[in-house]
Amino acid sequence: MKKFALIIALTFSVLPIFSQQEKEVQVGEEIKVDTAMIAHRLEKIYKEVASIAASDNHNTDTDVLKKYLSQRFLKLYNEVDYWQIKLGEMIIGVDCWIRLQDWYKLEYKIGTIKVISPSKAIADVIVFDINQTPEEEEIISTSKIRLDLVFENGNWMVDDFTAYNKVGELYESDSRLYRKGIDEALEYFQESN
Repeated sequence: MKKFALIIALTFSVLPIFSQQEKEVQVGEEIKVDTAMIAHRLEKIYKEVASIAASDNHNTDTDVLKKYLSQRFLKLYNEVDYWQIKLGEMIIGVDCWIRLQDWYKLEYKIGTIKVISPSKAIADVIVFDINQTPEEEEIISTSKIRLDLVFENGNWMVDDFTAYNKVGELYESDSRLYRKGIDEALEYFQESN
């Protein structure tokens, strides 16, 4: 009976985000991907990211990266980190999870989820940076991010981050920015040696 109650609770907790039609998507022959499962995973990810962002720790803690990033993106992220340490300079100026360099209090909302294939999906996340004073809370900035997701090692992992610009169009993806930053760092390193 407890298991049944948990399933009902999880179902009702994600229903406001999705219409009934979006809940389960048929992809190819006999393969079904449940968007509610993806939404639950994203809630878990961003709940942890928000918790870390609210603490004094750096938000992209190594454990968070290993738990939630795809192998491809983690490798790229680590390469950027390597060059930042080696050159003593920041290559990427914003945090991938929240699109900010500095923040006050992070809140988020999981948006639309679209299944591309049994192992690929995209999802929108809206992140709010909130300045909280004793008198009021004020939203300082809002960022809409598209996450490219892959099903890897038995779970949904973030394979790329792409911010939307102010008019709602997708901007350059992090993997592309990271690659460009790595290329520039390598070029700078070769010229200086």
